Amino acid sequence: MLAALAVLGAVSLILQSHPIHSALSLILVMVSLAGLYLLMGAELVIAAVQIIVYGGAVMVLFIFVIMLLNAGVEERTNFSKLAAFGGVPLALALGCIIAAAIARSSGHLAPPAVKRSDEFHPGAFDAAVFRICLPV
Repeated sequence: MLAALAVLGAVSLILQSHPIHSALSLILVMVSLAGLYLLMGAELVIAAVQIIVYGGAVMVLFIFVIMLLNAGVEERTNFSKLAAFGGVPLALALGCIIAAAIARSSGHLAPPAVKRSDEFHPGAFDAAVFRICLPV
């Protein structure tokens, strides 16, 4: 439920036309993330720091800047040319990358072979991660 609240807060953050409402949506996201930290078994200190630093101090700074700039309601245009020519292909590329990752994790595509060794050396883990995540 907290994850759904964080996602709804993030969507509201993007869709709000008034900057103060966007800042309040960001506070909702930060508080729900603190709750998720607690549910994942993290220490209470991490959740408290999340609320105090991000939900408190940073958001006070954001709201102060918004009030200082006297920002009003956002003016909307029909559709940005940059979004039409750049955003749509990038969204399709991201969708293809996510589909490939799901196909690889479900076993339809075999992951790249990783050489196993009984010995551990300091660069073994990061070399394996870079070999899997950044194939050349």
